[in-house]
Amino acid sequence: MAGLEDAPPSNSNLTGDQLLGGLLSAAFSWQSCRSRYEFAGYHKRKPAHKPSPYLVAKLRSHEALQALRQLKSGDGAAAADGDDDDCRYVVSIGYDRGLGNRVIAIVSAFLYAVLTERALLVAPYNGDVAALFCELFPGTTWLLPGGRRFLLRHLRDLDGKSKESLGALLKSNGIVSVAAGVNGSTSSSWSGRPPPPYVYLHLDGGADYHDKLFYCDEQQRLLRSVPWLLMKTDSYLVPGLFLVPSLRGELERIRYLLHPANAVWHAITAYHRDHLAGAGHLVGIQIRVYHEETPPVSQVVLDQDPRRARRRRRRAPAEPRGVAADGRTAHDMRALSEMYLLSTCDALLTTGFSTFGYVAQGLAGERPWLMPRRPVWDKEPATEVPEPPCARAASPEPCFHSPSYYDCAARRNYEDIGKAVPYIRRCEDVSWGIQLVNGSSHW
Repeated sequence: MAGLEDAPPSNSNLTGDQLLGGLLSAAFSWQSCRSRYEFAGYHKRKPAHKPSPYLVAKLRSHEALQALRQLKSGDGAAAADGDDDDCRYVVSIGYDRGLGNRVIAIVSAFLYAVLTERALLVAPYNGDVAALFCELFPGTTWLLPGGRRFLLRHLRDLDGKSKESLGALLKSNGIVSVAAGVNGSTSSSWSGRPPPPYVYLHLDGGADYHDKLFYCDEQQRLLRSVPWLLMKTDSYLVPGLFLVPSLRGELERIRYLLHPANAVWHAITAYHRDHLAGAGHLVGIQIRVYHEETPPVSQVVLDQDPRRARRRRRRAPAEPRGVAADGRTAHDMRALSEMYLLSTCDALLTTGFSTFGYVAQGLAGERPWLMPRRPVWDKEPATEVPEPPCARAASPEPCFHSPSYYDCAARRNYEDIGKAVPYIRRCEDVSWGIQLVNGSSHW
């Protein structure tokens, strides 16, 4: 494994494993983002499948799209007014959520951008994105320009009540639906005017019925003509996107990854070298305490963890804190390091309902053992250890906590959303959530 001191001077010696079978581009300098080509070496298990040629081609095509669509940092008002030729963008809006939520929000926005052939821009929260992650695309930036006169400077003020939201437009006369055909299908159009320059997509846990019509083909067709889509979410939207028929075909063929910036990667590799490299079998344990519990009650959570660890007769080498991120870059860098360290373990034991754990299991491609937890809004803390204390997750994919239950084609709620698509299933840790599974135990 190459360390920070012994990297090759160029990318000419990169192997197929370092490039993840073509998933990663060799267009970046090794020195600019060490984790991009070193992270795979920290996993003992090789990926079960090589990336498809289609996925590789799709990523290279999107990287080219990003380079063509980049905005100059300065006055972006003309672009936001729709006067920027045919450019189309998805803006992921950062806001006050934990790092796990923010990571899965960016991943969701990136995937949606690839699916809809839009450039991705991230509006950072407290400026932490650039410190945490490497540039995602060669020859351009994925950060929203911060010029004073940028028209979209009030992004953080957008919420479910904003008149620019898709839900509000659907509830008002901003959008009209016209019946077409004997099967009851409808087509939507903008109410007597050109499409607006931007539409806000309110897709966090507070999204209502109209906001969630985003997951219908009818609204997806409508949004194609909008230059700017401003997305705010704290959830992993991918399972919901699989319920959109027009997106499903593309989704069945693609996957990608964020990469820690050099400062974060140095912390990860140094800790791994000093504490984990000599272990024969690593068990990563992530505990999150949701309530301000008294010590005896907190002990219930701690007791829940070692019972499973003892049953598996493995040593737990690390116990990252499951603490809510406070927005400070230093704290987020430490939290991201712990997520990646967890992902290098051979087995994972994580706290249910925690996006921190979701990121670790997704990076690892590992089905974790989940410790069930009550929702964060449940003010009564647990007083007993559940039996069984944990259960094996069906998938390494994160759970989508706030899906739409509306069957757009049938114009009614799903009778069983778990049967809508063969690889969509209810989550073990969140009974109302959905996640992706592959129908077998092999990932």
